[in-house]
Amino acid sequence: MGGQLIEGQGVGRTNGFKVPPEMLTIIGVDTPHRSMEEHPRFDRRALNVHANLRPDDPEVLNIKEIGVQQDVQVEVENIDGKDCYVVVDGRGRTLRARLANLLLKKEGLPTKTVPVKGYRKTDASAKLGTTMQIVLNEHRWEDTPRNRAEKAQYLLATGYDREDVAKMFRVSAQTIGEWIKLLDLAPEVQKAVDEGFSVTAATKLHGLSHDEQKGALAKLTANGKPTVKQAAATAKSTKNGSETVVAPTKRQLRRAIENGKGVLSDDMILAFRIVLGDVTPSKVKGLTALLRGDSSDTE
Repeated sequence: MGGQLIEGQGVGRTNGFKVPPEMLTIIGVDTPHRSMEEHPRFDRRALNVHANLRPDDPEVLNIKEIGVQQDVQVEVENIDGKDCYVVVDGRGRTLRARLANLLLKKEGLPTKTVPVKGYRKTDASAKLGTTMQIVLNEHRWEDTPRNRAEKAQYLLATGYDREDVAKMFRVSAQTIGEWIKLLDLAPEVQKAVDEGFSVTAATKLHGLSHDEQKGALAKLTANGKPTVKQAAATAKSTKNGSETVVAPTKRQLRRAIENGKGVLSDDMILAFRIVLGDVTPSKVKGLTALLRGDSSDTE
């Protein structure tokens, strides 16, 4: 490498380096790795950026105009016998710079380079660097529950205990436990969590087979957003092989009353209002006898 971190055509040097973004390696985009277990530099968000990039993206157009202003952090790693400049921080900038360069080439204009700083990978620097970037990225950019779970699992595998990892993510140790359970759930359930399904509700399905989880998920999402209690009841009934009726939430009952005006009978609306607490049971004539199953009670 001639004493420099990065050498080659198109590489300039001031205080750091300026290189073509195409020269950098993004794990999971430029390599086959698809999890942190396969490579600790994998970040699912890079795949999302890569899949959703558009030529009219404001950041792409900004880079096309003025280039990348913030350094991209890299580390030199040997992958398949070749030194690669693996992006540690700045995956989104690198991907947008690549697209900006494609647009510039089409217009016959000079392409952009990106400012780079980095170091050669050692075992100690790799562990510390990975840990720091996981934590820093977590607090700077919105992340999905599944991606957070994968990062937490990786940190646990490198020797950190659950309490340490919880502090890094600013959550409880119990939450870390839920995240780890999330990774054992069916892919359909994990996707639902990324789209807004409660992590706690989802982990109630842990212990069911993947097919049972998919069935339970379909039941739970059929009528809107389920509660943790409903998820637990559905999981229990699925495991026992029996159908359990899950009580509706108060919000669902109020919505039923609102939507059912003119359709529901007065008796049904009264029953809903009793459950909601809007009507005191003691004020309802004959309710005690009805609940007791008194056969002498007639219509």
